[in-house]
Amino acid sequence: MNRNKNRSQLFRGVSRSGAALVAILAKLIPQLVGQAVEEIKKRLRFSLSFKVTFSHAINILKTLLILSLILSGSFGAFLWFEVRSGMETDGTVVIDAVKENSTVPEAWLKRYADLQRSDFTLLDKQGNLIYTTAGPDRADYKSVSLQEPTLDSTGVVHVPIRAVGVRDIDYVLVSRSVVREKVYFALLIALLGGYTLVALLGTILKSARTGRKLFAPIYSMTRTVRTISAGALDTRIPVGKSYDELKDLAETFNEMLDRLQASYEQQQRFVSDASHELRTPIAVIQGYASLIQRWGKNDPDTLEESISAIRNEAEQMKGLVEKLLFLARADSTLAVEMAPFDLQDLINEVLRETRMIDSQHDITSERNQPVTVSGDRGLLKQTLRICVDNSLKFTPAGGTIAINTAVQPDTITIFVADNGAGIAPEDLPHIFDRFYKSDKSRTRNNGGAGLGLSIAQWIVKKHGGS
Repeated sequence: MNRNKNRSQLFRGVSRSGAALVAILAKLIPQLVGQAVEEIKKRLRFSLSFKVTFSHAINILKTLLILSLILSGSFGAFLWFEVRSGMETDGTVVIDAVKENSTVPEAWLKRYADLQRSDFTLLDKQGNLIYTTAGPDRADYKSVSLQEPTLDSTGVVHVPIRAVGVRDIDYVLVSRSVVREKVYFALLIALLGGYTLVALLGTILKSARTGRKLFAPIYSMTRTVRTISAGALDTRIPVGKSYDELKDLAETFNEMLDRLQASYEQQQRFVSDASHELRTPIAVIQGYASLIQRWGKNDPDTLEESISAIRNEAEQMKGLVEKLLFLARADSTLAVEMAPFDLQDLINEVLRETRMIDSQHDITSERNQPVTVSGDRGLLKQTLRICVDNSLKFTPAGGTIAINTAVQPDTITIFVADNGAGIAPEDLPHIFDRFYKSDKSRTRNNGGAGLGLSIAQWIVKKHGGS
């Protein structure tokens, strides 16, 4: 009894193990099959040249098959028409010969049958045999239809012809073997098949050669693109002399590389200039901090000078960081919230605030008429502040700064004019470059990191202006 119990427990254990194994395999096998299918797809990746060649070969094969069917069908119909017409003519000749004789001309019929490679069978109105050149033992007229031509399993065509006006004879059955015509038809099929095969192979070879030549520029583009990296953006795809879509693609890709290279170089300059601009105030702060640590604690004048310098440098660094953050957000996620507002109120607000913080210049506005515009009021005010701040920096004390507007049917122009130092002609093409500072005006003594006009230009462009 214990032995049976042990066997039962062993059986249940094996069953549970088997069920667990089946469950594992049920999960594992679909994954393995899926991975195998994906691997097969990767390894069976066909090139464009192969796809074009294959598609062209299939189209040619379809065309050749259709032409072969038309030719073979036409030839078969022609053969059948010729055989039937000839047999009907022979039957008419036989009927005329029988009419001219009082008895069946057996000798003549035999000779004529041998000459025409046919057999003639004469039947009465009841379908009974009167005479046949095939011999009674080879006559198979009873299984042949007397209503229409038929082809039996041995390759013999039987054409029944009604004998009108002939006594005792109602039908003349003309029988002829079409083995020779079948050979002709088979030969035609073989020739068409051989021609189709040769033409298909020639098409495949020619299409493959044409495909390789056609897609050679694409392969060249692929090899060139693989060599392009962040350190080798000056590589360009060779543009051929032909005028086609591939040349347009190469030129478009090269233009994209030009833009990427310019953007990458601008980014490199931006990082370098930002590092330089941040390094200077940090060095100044470190210098004054060291000065205080060494002996400035006991010298009130030195301590005051150091604290003031550190505060000024920190303020400048804060402004620089804010501008850098603005440009970083502008290049990625900064949204422009468009809404209607009164431009006259905005300009009056900037005038009022500027007069509050600056009493050394004459801030005027002679043309500032009310007009409603659609835009981001905060960003446009920032643009106006940037232009006014530049005028304040580079216009001597007592100078005039004017903010005016000119409203036209489709445009609104804002003028910020001053009688300061101005901008040198050689600097004008670069004033919107980030961190650009001319030797005359953009110096550390009067501040500025060369980012203001870049920010202003970005804001104006976002509003569709210039």
